[in-house]
Amino acid sequence: MISIREVGPRDGLQNEAPVPTAAKVQLLDADPATGEFFFLEMNTRLQVEHPITESVYGVDLVEEQLRVASGLPPTFDPAALAPQGHAIELRINAEDPKRFLPGPGAISTWVEPAGEGIRVDSGYAAGTTVTPNYDSLMAKLIVSGPDRATAIERARAAVAAFQIAGPKQNLPFFAEVDGLQNEAPVPTAAKVDLLDALSGTGVGRIEAVSFVHPKAIPQMADADAVWDSATRVEGVRYSALVPNLRGAQRALDKGFAELEVVVSASDPHNRANLNRSTEESLAEIEALIPLVHAAGATVEVIVATSFGCPYEGDVPPARVAGIAERVLAYGADRLAYGDTTGMATPRRVRELLDAVPRDRPLLLHFHDTRGTGLANILTALDLGVTEFDASVGGLGGCPYAPGATGNVATEEVVHMLHDLGLDTGIDLDRLIAAGELAERIVGRTLPSGVLRAGPRTRTISR
Repeated sequence: MISIREVGPRDGLQNEAPVPTAAKVQLLDADPATGEFFFLEMNTRLQVEHPITESVYGVDLVEEQLRVASGLPPTFDPAALAPQGHAIELRINAEDPKRFLPGPGAISTWVEPAGEGIRVDSGYAAGTTVTPNYDSLMAKLIVSGPDRATAIERARAAVAAFQIAGPKQNLPFFAEVDGLQNEAPVPTAAKVDLLDALSGTGVGRIEAVSFVHPKAIPQMADADAVWDSATRVEGVRYSALVPNLRGAQRALDKGFAELEVVVSASDPHNRANLNRSTEESLAEIEALIPLVHAAGATVEVIVATSFGCPYEGDVPPARVAGIAERVLAYGADRLAYGDTTGMATPRRVRELLDAVPRDRPLLLHFHDTRGTGLANILTALDLGVTEFDASVGGLGGCPYAPGATGNVATEEVVHMLHDLGLDTGIDLDRLIAAGELAERIVGRTLPSGVLRAGPRTRTISR
């Protein structure tokens, strides 16, 4: 038996060390009695076309092919095989996700996702190069779970956690798939109904729409239509979230006087969220602020992952403060600090507020992923912060932050503040009604406790 390994030209033509998973195994044998030759060629794991079958049936097809080729029986009884669960395969290719053309280049960052039901088949790593002389396939990302819903959730988390920098690749394309986002698409009319309901609750400010590219977040593709149809209420300040200069211009064209732009204090999260480095985002913000000011509008810079990042862990308050000082020097009118993944605690709120500049208006943005949202708000109130982000019913999350749940629920914050004797100007009953509307729109139970149980003053008739 002769074993021949054919090295893929991706590596061989570049004088690099061969990558075994990019090769073929070829077996040549001869029958000494007849002089006949027998030949078998088999792709190795990266190229085998059945990882879904392996995940669902628990059978290693490469191993089984080798056994059969060598004259051994398979290790399983085909008649006894039964599928277990659901699996999804995503092929990560070095290609421009907008035009699907090859995107060769040197890989500077390669961090694979890990966890239950997540498997990556690849021969690449940081420091290797994707050349135009070989198949653009860089990896197969296979996720599995006991059911389709679990597999989709794991796929969403795995795509968000997979970090690749250098060549263009199609991870952003997979992040656009509707099933991997926080909510299924909502009809435009329903969005307008919810926005109008919130406008009638007495809230002082609403982030009305987000002018992101429709391919990035398909659920926000109708931002123009929503804003055109919404009822403006006097006394309510409406703002728009923008990711870049183009989004800012769209918001200005629609008449918004308050814009919000995001940059992450964590470079891995910024790359996952905005497909660029933190430094690149800061450079765009520096160019964006004069454009907005020239139109007579203001800019709030939101520093995401201010309290921690799912990819790198704790984020030093000094790093957050450094970003804040830079954007203030660019001319930012307001600052917001985002607890994007619910990693904040009262102690960390104090540490951050001790470190960051306090000479401009600021607000805090808390997610309630680990149940500390209200405690964090109480701590910030004691330290003089009076403005907070919240979402009706606890809607939201972050598609690029695995495990992140929604923002702290607006009605829970208002309920707590009213009980403390603080006047928010918000009608809690109307706010709860808006939360009930939000539940009907998204078709699921939202996490807000006040939405489920009502205010503490509600009594039961016997």
